[in-house]
Amino acid sequence: MPLIEAAGTNVFDFQFINLYGMNTDQLVVWNTFLSGGTDVAGLTSKMQEISDKVANDSSIPKVKF
Repeated sequence: MPLIEAAGTNVFDFQFINLYGMNTDQLVVWNTFLSGGTDVAGLTSKMQEISDKVANDSSIPKVKF
């Protein structure tokens, strides 16, 4: 059985990254991590900052899931 089919409804769509314009900011963070310029704590901290910035910006319409 294919993986997606086996997951049933236990899947999510990662398109929210582009939906809220976070892709460019996240690429910088991920590239820094993957090149050894930061550790997991630094990666998760920066990713949280990017997400919080969008979440706290009332001018950005949010999609309800």
